[in-house]
Amino acid sequence: MHLLKTIAATKLQPTPIPIHPSYAACWDVTVVVPTINAEENFTDAILTWLENRPLEIVIVTIDSKVEDIKSIIANIFKESQGFSTIIKVLGVPQAGKRRQMTQGIQQAKGSIIVLADDDAFWPPNLLPYLLACFEDSEVGGVGTRQRAHVSTEAPLSLWQYLAARRLKRRNISISASSYIDGGITCLSGRTVGYRAEILKDASFLYSFTHDHWRGRHLLDSGDDTFITRWLYTTGWRMKIQTAPEAEISTFVTDSPKYLQQLLRWTRNSRRSYIRCIFHISELRR
Repeated sequence: MHLLKTIAATKLQPTPIPIHPSYAACWDVTVVVPTINAEENFTDAILTWLENRPLEIVIVTIDSKVEDIKSIIANIFKESQGFSTIIKVLGVPQAGKRRQMTQGIQQAKGSIIVLADDDAFWPPNLLPYLLACFEDSEVGGVGTRQRAHVSTEAPLSLWQYLAARRLKRRNISISASSYIDGGITCLSGRTVGYRAEILKDASFLYSFTHDHWRGRHLLDSGDDTFITRWLYTTGWRMKIQTAPEAEISTFVTDSPKYLQQLLRWTRNSRRSYIRCIFHISELRR
């Protein structure tokens, strides 16, 4: 089965950048980043986003961390000249990823909103390749391939190896399913682009922040699976940009906490699969 997936994955061709693109990062893209405890690599991640020259970056944290984030941004612009991107730092009273994302989405000015984790590192031409997929007016969301961002000087630990291997298998799986029938199980929230009209829709924002499991438990994790299901139920298509120039990297956990992450991802996936079966009619045909 893995061999068949690998073969199918290689058949999925990257979406090329058009000669006369309809979208430009500096005019159309707002990057929304929820964060709480920004790590020391946060500055490096921001620099990779700035290299892509989006219209604006909206960072949403908790109120008590706003000044810390603003200080980081001030140091970046002090040391790095030539960036025209506007960076906004917003705060919410209490930590909550979906609440923070909603705050950023509501403030976004771009026609394309790119959601990113605070440890996502971008190649310099990510956004032009991401935007290329939106030339198809039926596409509402675009995902990327991912790899582990690790030091080349030290060998991988067991946990880093497992996490890196999982990312590679995920790349193969989503590329294969997208090639075979256009299906995508989840557009990963590490870095993903959406049309702003989808995320700014009042019914989406309400459902996104009032998402209960079995009518009782208000969910905060699983934001990417929720948005993927929303695109399915509202009739939007999704794409994976497989161009090497659009492959992001992310730090992987170097501790047994990776197992906790894996458990949370598995739980979110199972919830999403169950909901898809009952709420997306195309999957029952």
